[in-house]
Amino acid sequence: MLLYYFIIREKRNNFTGWTMFLTRLFISLVDICFYYFAAKVFTPSNLYDVKFDSLFLFATTGQLMMAVGLDALVSAQRNIRLMAGDGTFNLFLISPKPFWKILLLSQASTLMATFLMVIVDLLILKYLFKIPFTFLSFSLTFFVQLLFLPMLLAFGNIAASALIVMKRGTTAFGSIISIIGMVSGVYFPVTAYPETFSSVIKILSPYYHLLQITRDILDHGRLSSEALALSLSFCAAGVGLYFISISCLNWSIKKHKKDKKPLIFTQ
Repeated sequence: MLLYYFIIREKRNNFTGWTMFLTRLFISLVDICFYYFAAKVFTPSNLYDVKFDSLFLFATTGQLMMAVGLDALVSAQRNIRLMAGDGTFNLFLISPKPFWKILLLSQASTLMATFLMVIVDLLILKYLFKIPFTFLSFSLTFFVQLLFLPMLLAFGNIAASALIVMKRGTTAFGSIISIIGMVSGVYFPVTAYPETFSSVIKILSPYYHLLQITRDILDHGRLSSEALALSLSFCAAGVGLYFISISCLNWSIKKHKKDKKPLIFTQ
């Protein structure tokens, strides 16, 4: 009874709707799971496939190697929300240039800035924390990131299409980003999970493979032939999926024009 009263009171006082309240509870659960599995992995009594010798370095390299990929996933949604906010979205829709090209140019600008930030952070790790990264490992890492970009941009376009149609979902999408980071091995290896769950992650998540390959490059300074073949296969599949995502964008824009309603996002 007291727990029920607490939930009702918190929802009424601090949140505008049940969706936001439940999302906040879910994010808290994700945070708790992160600390639990991180503590489980980085203890002497457990042996997992940890490539680096500290939580700091493992998590830091994980965040850096995911930065471009996650930006590729969210940049389409973010740029559409900015266009809607400053009133340029409808202007771009009547432009002779296809909307997906306009969106791709804005995504390219965002990703270039993210690439530069990752380079700066890697240099900080190299020269301030004496992590032995090499120019070759830097180059190979960004080469692999580029190979994964088409697939991740395609997922971002599909998510943006859903956002245009539903005009909601920004809070839920933020939760999905948190989940992707946790289950792809950013903060701890996926071997911390039950074997069945980790096997599903290894099959379904391109972010898992992106992290594994780029971490291996930073650790050993080389790109194996198996990792190169896998990256090229993700690139080929991503190019095909990108054309499908363009079709999704075009369909969502046609539906938006047909609805004749302003693009105002809710949570």
